[in-house]
Amino acid sequence: MRKKIYHCLECGHEGPLKNKVRGSFIIEIGLYILSIIFGLIFTPFFLFLFLAIGYSIWRLASQRKVCEICSSDKVIPIEKWEILKKEKEEKEKSS
Repeated sequence: MRKKIYHCLECGHEGPLKNKVRGSFIIEIGLYILSIIFGLIFTPFFLFLFLAIGYSIWRLASQRKVCEICSSDKVIPIEKWEILKKEKEEKEKSS
């Protein structure tokens, strides 16, 4: 399957996008370790387990596509960029 090409409005890069995940993997692992440790010591370890699962779900849900070069989320499909560029050239010619 061919990757779709995008144009970054910040840096002008044209190419595929990359996924950016918010949050920290270290914090996620730390919450799971805390839930295991408190699970061995205390019975109500579910608080840390719920926090860890909630944090994992938030990280997965907040993924976004960004520019490979500058990590900006201000990107548009290359087809739309070409149309906007043509419209701008025609506007400049007519004025």
